[in-house]
Amino acid sequence: MISVAKRISYLLLFLLLGCAGQLSNTEHLQHGYQSLSENKLDSAQSHFEQSLKGYEASGVSIGQFYALTALGELELAKDQPQSAIEYFRNASEFEVNNRLSLDVSIKSRHKAKEREAYYQLSKAKNDASIYHQYLSQQDPDEYSKLLINELARLTKSKDVEGLEEFSEVTKGSYFSRQALFSVLEIEYEKLDTQNISQLRHFIHKYNDKKVNTLISEPKLVRETNLYDSPQFTNVKARLTPVMQLMVIESNSDALWVTLENQQHGWVMSKDVTLATSKEQQIRYQSITASSKEAIRTILYKDAMHSKDTAVLVSYLGQYKAHSSASDVKNRLVGLYREQKSVQGYRNAFKWSGDSNDLSSEYALIKGEDALLEFVKLYSPAVALPVVYSAKSELIGLYRSKQTVSGFQNAYLWSKENGDLKSELALLTSEEQLIAFYKRNTKNSEISALAKVKLLSLYRTQNTYASLKKAYDLSGEKQDLASISKILTSENDYEKYLKDFAKTKYQDVYQQTKETYVALLRDKGQFLAQFRAYQLTLLPSDGQKSQQLAKTTEHHKTLEAFAFESIKNKDGLFRLELTDLDSSVDGRKISRWGLASEYSYEVNATASVGYQLRLGSNATFIPEYHDFNVVIEFSFNLPLEKEVKAKLFGTSTTKPHISLEQVVSSRLSSDNATARNAVRFGAFQTAYFDRGTLGGYTAVYPDGVAKISAEIKSVSLVAAKEPKAKGTQKLAFSAFAQLPSAPRQSASMYSVVTKTGELYNQFIGEDTKRMESRRYASTDAVDTATTAVATTAAAGAVAKSNTVASNQRGVKRVVSNGKVMGAASYRVECTQGSDHIIYFWDGEWNHGFLGRMGLNNLSQSEIEKYVCTKL
Repeated sequence: MISVAKRISYLLLFLLLGCAGQLSNTEHLQHGYQSLSENKLDSAQSHFEQSLKGYEASGVSIGQFYALTALGELELAKDQPQSAIEYFRNASEFEVNNRLSLDVSIKSRHKAKEREAYYQLSKAKNDASIYHQYLSQQDPDEYSKLLINELARLTKSKDVEGLEEFSEVTKGSYFSRQALFSVLEIEYEKLDTQNISQLRHFIHKYNDKKVNTLISEPKLVRETNLYDSPQFTNVKARLTPVMQLMVIESNSDALWVTLENQQHGWVMSKDVTLATSKEQQIRYQSITASSKEAIRTILYKDAMHSKDTAVLVSYLGQYKAHSSASDVKNRLVGLYREQKSVQGYRNAFKWSGDSNDLSSEYALIKGEDALLEFVKLYSPAVALPVVYSAKSELIGLYRSKQTVSGFQNAYLWSKENGDLKSELALLTSEEQLIAFYKRNTKNSEISALAKVKLLSLYRTQNTYASLKKAYDLSGEKQDLASISKILTSENDYEKYLKDFAKTKYQDVYQQTKETYVALLRDKGQFLAQFRAYQLTLLPSDGQKSQQLAKTTEHHKTLEAFAFESIKNKDGLFRLELTDLDSSVDGRKISRWGLASEYSYEVNATASVGYQLRLGSNATFIPEYHDFNVVIEFSFNLPLEKEVKAKLFGTSTTKPHISLEQVVSSRLSSDNATARNAVRFGAFQTAYFDRGTLGGYTAVYPDGVAKISAEIKSVSLVAAKEPKAKGTQKLAFSAFAQLPSAPRQSASMYSVVTKTGELYNQFIGEDTKRMESRRYASTDAVDTATTAVATTAAAGAVAKSNTVASNQRGVKRVVSNGKVMGAASYRVECTQGSDHIIYFWDGEWNHGFLGRMGLNNLSQSEIEKYVCTKL
């Protein structure tokens, strides 16, 4: 609330502003403060905002400063310190930017309100550093006064938590360090110097705590340990010699050195540089025996007078082999027994092993949970009568419940089948019996009893599902027969046929199947009769189905099933190959480079016609479908490849040309024959090149080209057009199996013949070129070239490598160019310097021989050269 004197001062100020012609804005400011004093915050905000707008419009800078300050005070009244700070900051910036000359009292009031806002904000956010940071930056003198007073207040009230927070907020300053020293003194005053646990906790808490220590200049600080401070030194000086033990445990170099400096004579070396893992052991070993005993004596006295069992347990853990351990153990057991509680006697038994402690614990146990805990803890590890008694009591308690869970728990501790039998007697549901059966599969007696009860439950229910479960469990014929007896509907029979198709009791299965078929036949309906036909595949059932078929869908259904029943469906068709033809051409390619000088190549295409027809005695002809027949054609030509090179020598390989084509044809009763042709190509049948160093590569046929065809699949597709009624042919008795359609094949001699003629021509050119080189140079390179001679015997592939070399190493191909039906002979003949190989078909075709340049030979002259019959 604003005092009367302040109101008067503000009024005078407002009058002063009014003299400048801004009375309306001044009145708003005046009324705003009046509303603020009466806690009418909304009204105050309205007046202050109107005042600010008016001063902004008129350009009165000092008025804007007052309005911004007033809005900041309003936000403070609303407990909105963050917003208040924004207004105060804007007012300060406005003062600086406009170089306002403000009265000292006005500026002081503004700063006081701003400081109050920061204080409220630090409280709201529970972060004292906000306020401290503001003061340290804006008003160092005021900040120092605050710190001195706050430190004195916290120290006087012994507020450890407040001092630690104060130290953190003022971190790096003298006050932070002094606050920690105050904490140290306050905490030490609380210590019982005879209580080792308290001393140990004190040492561990403060021996690694860091503080910032001023050096010379206020801004220059160094980080050091709190235990280097004079306060901690005083604390250490007042501690008893037992601090040595805690130093060993804390593993602190600084404390160890401090202990040395106390000149107790316990430590032999000041320079401790050993690894941490061995440090404690080495330090302890450096203590004299008398010092060790002094430490043990202190701990022993503490243990014998302390009622803290943890102190005694700690002593026993460190000195269990010492003669004094028995005294401490007896005292520890006595302390536990004095507790007269379950846990007390349990701990006493742990150290004493006295069955009386166990009996005392058992006597105090009440309730099932406590009894179960007792038995779990000691059975079967402790073989004492009291444990057996507890176990028997627990089992009896479980059995007395006469529940499933009770007998289950009883069996866990008794392992007697009687408990399992009692549990089984209480089980009624399928889920319970199944779980029980699975849980006891390794117990033959109990699992057999559970199986009998479960089977009885299933058989009593007498449903398809339950009897099937009984059969799955028992595997007995009687359960399968029981299922057969309760079947009534088609769905039941269908499910039965599916579920038990692989049963070992096929006699029962077939009998049930026959019963179902009889039921279907008696209905006199197409679908029922058709299903009977599907199950029996008897011609009589198929014919009756055909008689009962009334609709197009009936006929389609029957037709499709009849088709699927046929094995080797390709046997319905006849496939023939016709019109074998080929086209062969060759060319020479000049080359420049190190690899070769020139090359020759022969390329070919091949075609074959085919005729596919429905067999004249086909046992199946659809009326509502067409056939879709897929045929696979293959072309194969064996080759031989010779390579001779100066650097790598000679090699021979056997590649081959293998091509495939897949076509489909559509046949029906109206269109029972399909004719078409298949073309292969283009493919290379021969090749020759001559290298720059005289080597060569030659590829040529090594046998007769073969074309083969095979029906790969047959399927039904919807008929394109309706067929005449009565064209359907379903010879049901013939559905067992048809003979497969044989694979069709034929030899194509023309490809090899034409290739040979072109190849011989190319070899002749190469021979002349190489011969001219030989005459041109006495140091001729090896001019061996290669060629092929291939033909075919009747129905067989021609023998490979029917080749011979003349004096110039030239090989030639000779073929009669026609399909030979008689026995064939390979003929070798020498004429002048040429050694020629050709094939003779047994008919002295002098026209053919004339083409080969041998027409001047007589039959007797030729016959003497016949060397091989193919």
